[in-house]
Amino acid sequence: MRIPWLRTLPPRLVIILVVLALVAIFSAIRWATRPVWEDVEINGVRYRWPKEQTVVVRPPLNSSQTYVRYSSNFILIYDGMHQNAPKTGDLPYLQLTTRPGLSKPEEFNFVQTSGGTVLCDKKAIEVGLTYQCGMSFLHRGARWQLVFQAQQLTEAESLWREAISTLDRFAAGE
Repeated sequence: MRIPWLRTLPPRLVIILVVLALVAIFSAIRWATRPVWEDVEINGVRYRWPKEQTVVVRPPLNSSQTYVRYSSNFILIYDGMHQNAPKTGDLPYLQLTTRPGLSKPEEFNFVQTSGGTVLCDKKAIEVGLTYQCGMSFLHRGARWQLVFQAQQLTEAESLWREAISTLDRFAAGE
């Protein structure tokens, strides 16, 4: 294939154009083949999370402080720093729902499900904040938090089952 106008360009410019074209091609290949999964070990279980839906923070010196936040039609959180977080009265620690030292049981509605107790923050519902309800549960020895909107309260048990299924699906090995 001949390109007649190419002969009229200075040789240095042709070389620069070829190099730029190669850089663009290799950049596109690298972008297209970037890893789409993030591997995280939690309590001896290796999970493989989809990067586009997951935030993972790993402090370099203390792996017990790993933080994972997976977003779907609910939020699933592992917070290594708060695995043994103290309860506030009868309230379990829920990152987006309870505030240690500030929350009081009368500020919440409690709903029992087969997966555990769901807490809904009355004030958060009143002012229209998102993710006003949540529950805490164990999966393979690690405490996870399931947080969702008050409108989903009637689906709490199915959300819990979906969260367990999600964790099982992303568990790549033990």
